[in-house]
Amino acid sequence: MLASELSRLGEELGLDAVGAAPASAYEETERHIRERRERGLFADMRFTMAQPEVSCHPESLLPDARTVVAAALCYYAPAAPPGQGEARLPRYTWNDRYTELREKLHALADHMRNRPDAV
Repeated sequence: MLASELSRLGEELGLDAVGAAPASAYEETERHIRERRERGLFADMRFTMAQPEVSCHPESLLPDARTVVAAALCYYAPAAPPGQGEARLPRYTWNDRYTELREKLHALADHMRNRPDAV
């Protein structure tokens, strides 16, 4: 599957971004994460930053994998600024985009499983 086909399929499924990369170590990314963590720039973020020895090594998670496919959905939603003395929750809490993303990733995987030339 060509990158342009992957992008088109992602767009058809309603993904905001989709791409593919070799399933090999992300050494430079791992180095950046470690350096930034040592400088205290991640505070209490626990996702990718907590275990770069895992998150930056797809080749260890799935030894036979050749390609990593990544996708994203934007959680931005327009809204008027809060009024004087008001606050609001962060936009990412307004709806469950992770469930929607998971569903779209499953649909993407289903399409790719049916293609003999999938990435």
